[in-house]
Amino acid sequence: MTSTPSPLGRPLTASGSLPGSPLGAEKTRRYDRQLRLWGDHGQTALEAAKLCLIHAGATGKSLGQPRGAAVAQYLLELNNEVRGDSVDETPEHILAHRPDFFKSFTLVVATDMSEKSLKQLSSLLWQANIPLMVVRAYGFISYIRLQVKEHTIVESHPDNEFPDLRLDQPFPALIQFMESQDMKAMDKHEHMHTPYVVILYKYLQKWKAEHGNQMPINYKEKKQFKETILEGVLKSPDGLPEDEENFTEAVNAVNTTLIPSKVPDEVQAILDDDQCMNLNLKSSDFWFIVRGIRDFLESTGHLPLKGTIPDMFSDSQRYIQLQLVYRKKADEDAEEVLKYVQIHLETAGRPAESISEAKVKSFCRNAFNLRLIRCGASIAEEFDGHSPNNQELGQILEQDPDSPAIYYVIFRGVDRFYSEHNVLPGVLDDQVEPDIGKLKNCVAKVLADCHLASVNISDDNIHEVCRYGGSELHAMASIIGGCAAQEVIKLITRQYVPISNLFLYNCMTSQTITLKV
Repeated sequence: MTSTPSPLGRPLTASGSLPGSPLGAEKTRRYDRQLRLWGDHGQTALEAAKLCLIHAGATGKSLGQPRGAAVAQYLLELNNEVRGDSVDETPEHILAHRPDFFKSFTLVVATDMSEKSLKQLSSLLWQANIPLMVVRAYGFISYIRLQVKEHTIVESHPDNEFPDLRLDQPFPALIQFMESQDMKAMDKHEHMHTPYVVILYKYLQKWKAEHGNQMPINYKEKKQFKETILEGVLKSPDGLPEDEENFTEAVNAVNTTLIPSKVPDEVQAILDDDQCMNLNLKSSDFWFIVRGIRDFLESTGHLPLKGTIPDMFSDSQRYIQLQLVYRKKADEDAEEVLKYVQIHLETAGRPAESISEAKVKSFCRNAFNLRLIRCGASIAEEFDGHSPNNQELGQILEQDPDSPAIYYVIFRGVDRFYSEHNVLPGVLDDQVEPDIGKLKNCVAKVLADCHLASVNISDDNIHEVCRYGGSELHAMASIIGGCAAQEVIKLITRQYVPISNLFLYNCMTSQTITLKV
């Protein structure tokens, strides 16, 4: 067993920032690529984390040394800022004699645990609200099962994030700036360097005046709107359109900037959550700020402005002016949200200054991308058949008998097999065929416990798992280990969206599946 306090060492400064001292500059250089992904605050969270890895499989083992000690040594060699130790005790012994040991960690990663021990650990960490990640590589199948009671995410980093320009709901300062831009009176240089946001606004007002104050919505209308924009391109002396890059940008941005500024469904669900509506002294900062955003939404009819604009072809002066218009409005919105937050903090009995202005501003910048993950049930509850997600799993298996999800059920049967026979199925060459029937019975018991007795799993799949004989292939362990490392980073930094709550990879068919169990 290994316990690794931090993947990257200790926090750099009391404020949690990287710049400043020579030491900070050195770490900024070392972790430059990581900082581009999750910033200095994410880096600080990683450095302050304390991780526990239970068991170490699919690794070279030093002769005469405990495997945990050997693995800990090799892990520490990867980064001299890491501090870690190995514990030469079984998880079962620790759970029985000093279970609070596991409560000292930020996150626990478990491999190769028996069903009984995993249930004990699951219940312990569930009550302590500490995330548990189970990682397994078995033959050509591997999976990650995440247990987390509640995981809130502010910086979800969506793949397709649209700019928040509010052209459908322009605010007074934006309208004032736009109206100050008289494109008909501009010379050629000014015309060709007008920010595309101004162009879109001007032609949108013209469109709305001709279409009952409605924006272009469908494909046909947006195509017509794009054609209208292109009509505004300057003409050369011979009557040909000039090459105005800003107008090209405006046309290309129609589909991403004329999206109505409505509240995304996932965010609305968070705003309507009981945790948001019923704040108390134990509520996290996340829920106090979410409540402030909800109050702001009810007062204004829209979420706080993000405050950033994309790069665009423009002269520097007007780009900076436009940037300041959006930034100032975003700051004003954040100040209003902060006032609501402070009111709720005082009502709950917390100091009004216990949540910083900087934290509220970060929330407001990401208000459209807030995410919330709840597993619904612990692993122990799932194993006992009390998971609310069993019905969803059953529907998947009934609709697609070849779904990769069948292997998760079979592996649950493997765990039951080990509990009953104290050996994994198919480990002995002469026991592969006899073990098929035994494993099938164990899988049937698992399905019955989950109230999924009607689900039928092919004997061929059960036979396949028996053939693995409990083998853990290095290649498979490497793949799923890399995936697990990504999920660990997401959980610790509270950035990007982790799995919810099972990820399974079938190497034979190159299939993956993510679902709740």
